[in-house]
Amino acid sequence: MSEVREFRDGEASVVLDARFPAMVVCTYFGLTTEKLVRESSAWLRQYMSSLPSHAKLVQVSDTRAVPTSDPKVRKIAAEEFKTLEPLMRAHDVDIIIIINNGMLRGAITAISWLTNSRMLVPAKDLEDAFRLAGESLAKVGKALPLGLTGTTYRIPTTTVRKTG
Repeated sequence: MSEVREFRDGEASVVLDARFPAMVVCTYFGLTTEKLVRESSAWLRQYMSSLPSHAKLVQVSDTRAVPTSDPKVRKIAAEEFKTLEPLMRAHDVDIIIIINNGMLRGAITAISWLTNSRMLVPAKDLEDAFRLAGESLAKVGKALPLGLTGTTYRIPTTTVRKTG
């Protein structure tokens, strides 16, 4: 299975980067579509299914370059998340999600407190996300690769895009 995969639908795309041990970085660009949600979820499902049962993983999702999303697409994303949840729990996956909106970050934090789940963790930027990913991995005896931070990370694509 490819370590890097990019899915496109019109002007929108998602880059899925699994080059690093115990980590997948998902970077979204443009208005996310149903097609992108389904394709990226299928890739993540296949990727996680291919991991050894003892493998631990953290996911960083960078949504800073997504202006908004259609309610139908949000519903599909929630449904896909639900189908991925058993695999995520099997690999102790936390999802660190970068969100521009402070109120939305606060709402996600409140939901995680109320449900006693740290599976979905909000971050304000890439540096914060990588710090949180390192903390998440440390809980399961893993670490980010030496020198990998939000500042040193580079999206593996030849297409130049603005990420926020």
